Amino acid sequence: MPGHCCVPLCRANYPDGPKARVFSFPRDTERRNKWLRAIPRKDYTPTKFSKVCERHFEEQFFLHTLRYEDFTTGKVIEVRRSVSRLTDDAVPTIFPECPSYLSTHLTSREGPEEKRSRREFEDLQRVMKNSVQTFEEARVIKNSAQTFEETRVIKNSVQTFEQTFVSTFSDLLVAIELTEMSDFWTVVRGKEFVMFLNLSQHDVPTLQHSVTIKLDLSITVAFKGTKVIKLPGLTIPESLSNMYELTGLLEHVEKHATGATQRCSQFEAIMALIVSLLEDLCRNESADRQASLTFLKDQVSLLLKKSSRYSADNLAFCALLYAISPHAYNLVRSSAISLPHRTTVYHLCSVHKEIPTAELQDHNFLSQMKSRVNSMEERDKIVALVMNDIHIEPYYSCIDGTMGETSISPPEPAKTAHVFMVHSLLSPNKDVVHILLSSDITAELLHYFLKKLIVRLEEIGLRIICITTGNNSTSKEAVAMFRQPEKLDIVYPHPADPSRPLFFVIDSVHLLKCVIIDWINQKDQELSIVFPEFEGSECCVSAASLETLRKLCLFDENSLIRFPCSIKKALYPTAIGVQNANAALKVFNKSVIEALKAHEEDLECASETANFIGILTKWQNIVSAKMLSKRRQLQGLSQYHISSMDDPQLEYLSSMVDWLDRWEALRLSEGTLTRETHAALRLTCYSLIELCRYCFEELKCPYVLIGKFQTKSL
Repeated sequence: MPGHCCVPLCRANYPDGPKARVFSFPRDTERRNKWLRAIPRKDYTPTKFSKVCERHFEEQFFLHTLRYEDFTTGKVIEVRRSVSRLTDDAVPTIFPECPSYLSTHLTSREGPEEKRSRREFEDLQRVMKNSVQTFEEARVIKNSAQTFEETRVIKNSVQTFEQTFVSTFSDLLVAIELTEMSDFWTVVRGKEFVMFLNLSQHDVPTLQHSVTIKLDLSITVAFKGTKVIKLPGLTIPESLSNMYELTGLLEHVEKHATGATQRCSQFEAIMALIVSLLEDLCRNESADRQASLTFLKDQVSLLLKKSSRYSADNLAFCALLYAISPHAYNLVRSSAISLPHRTTVYHLCSVHKEIPTAELQDHNFLSQMKSRVNSMEERDKIVALVMNDIHIEPYYSCIDGTMGETSISPPEPAKTAHVFMVHSLLSPNKDVVHILLSSDITAELLHYFLKKLIVRLEEIGLRIICITTGNNSTSKEAVAMFRQPEKLDIVYPHPADPSRPLFFVIDSVHLLKCVIIDWINQKDQELSIVFPEFEGSECCVSAASLETLRKLCLFDENSLIRFPCSIKKALYPTAIGVQNANAALKVFNKSVIEALKAHEEDLECASETANFIGILTKWQNIVSAKMLSKRRQLQGLSQYHISSMDDPQLEYLSSMVDWLDRWEALRLSEGTLTRETHAALRLTCYSLIELCRYCFEELKCPYVLIGKFQTKSL
């Protein structure tokens, strides 16, 4: 009797349920943990008798056939298994009896070794097919010849053709004598090998490239003494079968000799492979592991570069660490970790003074950015300036009763680091241009510094079209001073050229955080926000309840089926946690909407709350899009680039502006957003629409990624 399925609500192999094959939990700890994380069963510990039925696995995870590839003949033998089995990467992802948001779709990815083996076998089959076809054509021509002259010509053609086939080492030696070689190669013949060598033209010749063919006709390719198994655009055959393969290989190596010489020292080849593997891991791991893997990738990449160029995240971290404790920074830098020199960090940072003119007039101001702009293409110089405030713990380090090294610390300990970054609109480039440390700064001084910074960035060659800040009063007042009299608007005269526009956008993640704060601060018992329907009559309103979300969390704690993401910290924030902008993203999430719909009958206002969250979730997906895809029809359009003013993303932003206007027209005194949050939401939507219009009509950009105008990367 097969075992019962342990997945919640599944009745497979029960007396009243369907019959299905079952599979035991993997013995491998890593795979076993993946199964446990996938199955929505809280605090479950499987035994050796625990089973999962076949109904919970996708078809791609079943092996129904057994495949054998014969490399000597190029034939593929494939037979059907009597009993199908699971692949090594199989994970249960289908839970039909559970809510739909618990089921996911995983894409089975072919491993590097399997991919390389498959391509080599396909190349072998193609070569053998071409050889047989060519031989048959020559044989047909030979048999069809009628006259003596035709026969003589065909005999010569067949003889030349047959000379290209190499079955023994002796055939190879004869064929080489009849083949004209490039001056790039020096041929060395031995009793058991033939070597094609490329030597450097220096006083002391050194071996650069080599192709060796041994007695058994096996081929070895090496660059500077390092064996290579694959070249760009060509798979190296394991053994030689005809001279076409040899001449093609020699021509390919000669063509790529310059690039290969630069890349393929033993150290560089291994390090490049490590970087490639870390990039693959970064794409497939969780957010927590991604940060660690990205740090490792950056460290390995620095070892490959002659001149170190640090990432924007790395520079921001180093500047803050040096500002907090120079001694700690020097200690970390003296270890094996690669960090910028202290002078580099010093030039990147400045200290807020009463009038911050000293750092603006310093010849080292923006020195790092000047050198980078010189190597940029013209299209990379169209950028958005992003500003964000990072709060740090104010203190000095004290050693033996004296103040420690405070080379960039202000007279008072710094409480805030104002980080300025530029995002290129048409390339992945992003750079930290400056970090301003301050204990307390007014809007007037921040405006003065911001204006001078924009002018200096324009002078060194960048073209700034937009400023993005958080939704705080100091930043908004500083930007509003670009117009006299002061006014918060979507566009201002450009400080470097008043005839050009300078757009203003408030970061979307900060706005969602403000929405959550306003929602928590409602006065009624249900913590309700009254809002008009997004599509429909102006007089039709609904109420979204935060208390409904809190009850949903209680369902999660008491249910066997786990909630996909924890929103409890966002709904019950601490004094510090309320400032966490990323916590808001967990509330405005598709999985929360699905969970509310699943419990619609059990929770009051569940449908209305789901509608409210859905409006802002779709808006967040649109304004955070950073993906450039040519296959947008396969996934959600809202998460990809905008290619014209007629795209549905901009239509939604326009509808969002109308919705906010109808909401404001209700003139609610309670159960609504604060005036500041409401105005900031409308300003950002309207500004993004006009910013896209400017990019398409004036700058002639082929596309726009709205996610470039965000402070999230800081």
